[in-house]
Amino acid sequence: MGSTEEHGSHSPMGDYLATEEIALRVARETGDFVFPPLPFSYSEYFRHFPGTITLSTQLLHQFVWEVIECLRGSSFRHIVLFNGHKGNEPTLLHLVRDLRRDIHYRTLFESHYSVSWNDTGIRLPSLSRWSSRRNPN
Repeated sequence: MGSTEEHGSHSPMGDYLATEEIALRVARETGDFVFPPLPFSYSEYFRHFPGTITLSTQLLHQFVWEVIECLRGSSFRHIVLFNGHKGNEPTLLHLVRDLRRDIHYRTLFESHYSVSWNDTGIRLPSLSRWSSRRNPN
């Protein structure tokens, strides 16, 4: 997920494009699925720039919750949200806590600027924290 907002003539309008590419690269290494990115997010502070599309934090929270509920209903056991927009982080942290508390469903989010590659492959900080705590069964 990312945003559609004005970044200037040097950059495309949607930072979700870079985030989608990172998710696709991760999926090639892990064999996981990638669903289409959400190109809109909370960008209220850029609303006055032409081309910016912003969602309220409440709508963003509800939208992503419902997407996760659909995937959960389709028997997806683990979901990692790739985020390309810093403005989404507070809402996503709140969402992840709500999912864990209300439906006991573990979802992680990873910001695209925290993903790195090295000689041994991809490094996702949230996944390494998750795998060190989860039950192997």
